[in-house]
This record gives sequence, C-alpha cells and structure tokens, in this order.
Amino acid sequence: MKNSLLAALVALTLLFSIGLGIYIGSYFFFKQHEDVIFSGVMIEGYDFSGLTKKQAKERLKKLTEPLLQEPLVLERDNDKWLLRPDDIELKFKNRGALNKAFGIGRSGTLLQRSIAVWQSAEYGKSLTVDISYNEDKLDEKLQQIANEVNISSSNAYLDLETEELISFQLGKRLRLEESKQKIISRFNNFKKIPVKLVIEKKVPEVNREKLKEWNLTNQLSSYKTSFDTEKENRVHNIKLAAQKINATLLKSGEVFSFNQTVGRRSLKNGFKQATEIVNQEFVTGVGGGVCQVSSTLYNAVLLGDLKVLERHNHSRPVGYIPLGRGAAIYNGYLDFKFKNTSSDPIMILAKVLENSLEIAIMGQSKDYQIEISTSQPKVLDYGQVKKKAKVEERKVVKEGKQGYQVKVVKKIIVDNELINKEIISQDVYQPVDKVIKVPVK
Repeated sequence: MKNSLLAALVALTLLFSIGLGIYIGSYFFFKQHEDVIFSGVMIEGYDFSGLTKKQAKERLKKLTEPLLQEPLVLERDNDKWLLRPDDIELKFKNRGALNKAFGIGRSGTLLQRSIAVWQSAEYGKSLTVDISYNEDKLDEKLQQIANEVNISSSNAYLDLETEELISFQLGKRLRLEESKQKIISRFNNFKKIPVKLVIEKKVPEVNREKLKEWNLTNQLSSYKTSFDTEKENRVHNIKLAAQKINATLLKSGEVFSFNQTVGRRSLKNGFKQATEIVNQEFVTGVGGGVCQVSSTLYNAVLLGDLKVLERHNHSRPVGYIPLGRGAAIYNGYLDFKFKNTSSDPIMILAKVLENSLEIAIMGQSKDYQIEISTSQPKVLDYGQVKKKAKVEERKVVKEGKQGYQVKVVKKIIVDNELINKEIISQDVYQPVDKVIKVPVK
C-alpha cells in the first residue's frame, strides 16, 4: 500500500515538473518572441517569419507599392489596355494583414497559443491582404473596353442592292463580371503579369449553306419608303435602326419585337436627336426617324401575310407612309411585334439606299399574292379654343389641323382572282384644335 502511494506521489511530482517545465519554457519562448511574427506565417505567399512589426511593415510596403505605381496590362488577342491603380482608387489594407500576422499565437490560453504557434511552424499559415477600390470606376473602365471589343454576331444574308451573299460575322462579347474577378484576383495575388480578359464568342445560326437550304435568298415581300437626305440626324437614326434589324432570323412560330431588337433609343446607344411625334406634336427627341423603319417593316410584314401582334398608328399623319400604314414605336411604351406564322424560317433584310429605305422579308414564296390598299380618308374638322389673355388684340397661338379616319384593306389574290378581302385596321388621326388668345374685356 505504501509503495503504491509512493509511486503515485512520484508520478504526480514528475507530471507537475514536466508541466511546470513546459509552462516556464513556453513563457520564456513567448517572451523571447514577443516582438516578432512566429514561424510559418506567410502573407500573399511571402515569408514573414521572425520579422518585427517595423520590418514586416516595410517588407509589405515594398511588395505593395510597385503594384500601386505600375499599370496592370489587360489584353485580348493582339489588343492591350492599361489599368492604372489610381483610375480605380486602388488601396491595399496592409495594416489589417499585419495585425492578423502578429495576432497568430497571441490570443487565448497559453496552451491555445502554443498550439497555434506549433501549427503555424508545422503546417504554415497563409494570409492575404485585403484591397479596396472604386467598383463603379472599374466597371466604367471595363465598359469602355467592352464598347471597343463587343461585336454583334450577324447571320449571312443576301444584299438587297447588289444581290451578293454576305458571309456571317462572328460575334464577340466581353464578359464583364468574369473579367473583373480576374483583375481583382491579380491584385490580390501581388502579380504583375497581364490579365487575359474573358471574351465570349458567338457563332451566328445562318451561314451561306443555311441561306440556300431555308430559301432565305428568295424574296417573300418588300416595301420601300423615302426620306430627306438633308436631315442628317434623322438619316443617321434610320440607318442605325435598319442595321440592327438587318439579317434577323425568325423560325416558324417565333415573335419579332422591334423594341427588343433595336434596343432603347438613347444617346448612349448611338442615336441622335431628330424630329418625332409626341402627343400630336412634332418635337425634337432622341431617336427621331426610327418610326420610319418600323413603319416600313410593318408594310413588308403585311405584304408577306404574317400575323401582326402589336401595332400602333401615329397620332399625326407622316409624309413617308400612306394614312393608316404607319407603326409608331416608343421606348418602353409602344412596340411593333409580329409572328412568323409560316411553316418555314424567314429573314428580315433592311437596306438604306441614297434617299430611301427598303425592307424585305425573305423566305419560301406563297401560292397567292397580297394587296394592301387604303380607303379614301374621312376628314375630321378641327375646332377652335379661345383663351382669355392679357393681349391687345385677337392672336392665333396654335394653328388647327384636320384629322382623318381611314381603313386599311387586305386582299388575297390567286391567279388574278380575288379570293378574300378584309379590313385589317381602322385608324383615327384626331384633329388638333386651333387655339386663339383673345383680349380680356
């Protein structure tokens, strides 16, 4: 019994001595290393073991300063762009990384601290330097590059003027989010090597072989309107909208939306200010003239006997199209839509010539012809509105304008024989009252 107690006492004394030795050893170890980073601590892949705060601060500064002074090269194929850190207000949060580095092995109990130091020395501890930047400015820079890089894909098509087959154009688009993440990753990793921007390539559906296979070199219908070449901004808008709808493919059952295809008419999207109709008045607005493209397309669609899903008439007569034959469009409000109700694919072609716009629907011919006619318009007289004002004599401040009521008729002809006749639209152009200011008596 005494031997057992003695053995236990010896064991306890031995364990206490070992524990005390470890404690004292750990205490002096931490005391000896209280001003330096422990072994195995890495910041962005660089070893900071054994460095004092001042030394670590200087080392990290030497690593980050060049990244703030030298531009980052962004590249795509043979093109290159420079991204200067100042352009995006780039900053490295060195202090946070240094605090984390010095914090390893310096929190918790002595045992917890000892374990942390051992793990760092044995397995290493990797830290990163957080960065801050102006995300809006980086997005703006990438958008500028995208404007240079992006190319819309284009189907092969038959040129309406030359009747030549135009080969398809491969589309390219800068993937903004993926490219941005690669740039941020490059800064985070302290690397100066160029960033390869992420480009998505799009192969159009229609090549020369498909053109012939789907009879897209055959003209189903067409319509032409004229314009004044001296109205340069208006002509520019017509050309731009025509380019956007040209070579558009619609398979059987698919729906065409003018607004979706052409996009928002804005200065940012390349459109210019020109005359347009708003609330029965001719005013200057961005995208004026684009309605001539939608109206010309509308008439080609009617002659191709395709189903119109949405169409709005103009509030005032326009000179380039007969009454009742227009298709007004307006951003987010008025659209022109039609459906390919044929069993075969069709393609929209749009061509601006010297002073005219021609739009054709290409596809399989039908075994009948379509004729579109407009009835004799009914004239709607305008009224007079008198407003009392501080004027010396009666004064006309707004001229009155006649209105019209008109019907548009579609005829189906087979072998010069009328098979069917129907009214496809009845439109009213409301008159505009004459406004007169009269003296107050």
